[in-house]
Amino acid sequence: MVSFLTVRFLARGSDELTELAQMHGLTDGEILVCGAKTTWESNYSGPAFKQVTGSTVFGVLGTTLYRDRGFATSKPVTAQFYLSDPKTMRLRTEYSGSVFEEEIKLIGSNYRTRQTIISRANEEQMIGQYLERRLFEEMPEVFA
Repeated sequence: MVSFLTVRFLARGSDELTELAQMHGLTDGEILVCGAKTTWESNYSGPAFKQVTGSTVFGVLGTTLYRDRGFATSKPVTAQFYLSDPKTMRLRTEYSGSVFEEEIKLIGSNYRTRQTIISRANEEQMIGQYLERRLFEEMPEVFA
């Protein structure tokens, strides 16, 4: 599978974050600090080629990551997150009887690894490991 992702930073007060906060029933005093909108196009190869596109909006408040949808649901979900070191983020999301635990680790400036463990009733259902490579022609100023 090959996926192409774009990530756009969302500043506090953006329309997308305001809508996300409303989806989660947050009050005006609970304004999401910042966020991102991610879009993707995934191409599955093999005997049954399949293309999947989509997007999701993320927002942050404290140690909670708010999302407009989950991996296995189109409903809004939240994840608890923390940084175990400056280059590693760990997330835990629970919904519909499943637990999603993820670790995302930056490797240099162009790679990251991602590991996802999906459990149900304390039994692992799926373990996925991914190597992701950043592709861009020019580094945006915000990262320079």
